[in-house]
Amino acid sequence: MRHRGEPEPMSAALPTSSREWHLVARPHGWPEAEDFALREAAVTAPAEGRILVRNKHFSVDPYMRGRMNDVKSYTPPFKLDHPMDGGAVGEVIASNAEGFAVGDHVLHGLGWREIADMPAKHAVKVDPDVAPLSAYLGVLGMTGLTAYALFDVASFKEGDAVFVSGAAGAVGSQVGQMAKIKGASRVIGSAYPTRRSSSSPRSTASTPRSTTRTGPSATSSRKPPPTASTSTSTTSAATTSKPRSPRSTCTAAPPSAA
Repeated sequence: MRHRGEPEPMSAALPTSSREWHLVARPHGWPEAEDFALREAAVTAPAEGRILVRNKHFSVDPYMRGRMNDVKSYTPPFKLDHPMDGGAVGEVIASNAEGFAVGDHVLHGLGWREIADMPAKHAVKVDPDVAPLSAYLGVLGMTGLTAYALFDVASFKEGDAVFVSGAAGAVGSQVGQMAKIKGASRVIGSAYPTRRSSSSPRSTASTPRSTTRTGPSATSSRKPPPTASTSTSTTSAATTSKPRSPRSTCTAAPPSAA
């Protein structure tokens, strides 16, 4: 008999190997298939205080392109010939840690692999009955928490007008929806390039529909920015303003850099 709080006994049917994506070369411009390798790794029973998780969903985020470069940033670069990492949700298949049992679902940071072996303290339980597991990588995860800055950083109040830059991105689309739900007088979103604002159904969260300017402004001789060869951050800048008569106006802050 297993007493409450004791680690889950080891499963007799653990897989012997797992596949994982490795970065094998630093991309220049767009990442190419030869910059990555899908490799097998041995799977063993978890050591004391650790759990094994079979990943069901993992997140592919724009910031990961920056981590493929060997430069100093707010998060370390991916190591060559090592498995990449990132947000993931999965099911515990073996546990040697108190508080975690086989069958639990957890959110953690070891994506890009089938089986993740990690300290239990780095995993957070999530409930598939509350929301789909993938939601914990989106609106109930980093994306939603970043968008929530509309309230505790931008100090949004009901009746404010809101402008969202990068409105077709993951964070921007959430900001627009949150603002409308909480009673914004007007929500305006911008997106670049044209294909994002015209084809993304998420752009309809803003009113009026997200628009794009691809040429230089009438008061500027600067050329439009070239098409980016690397991914950029989904983090959006949102600003609020009190509605004015006869119409509301607001100025966007520059988007935060990844």
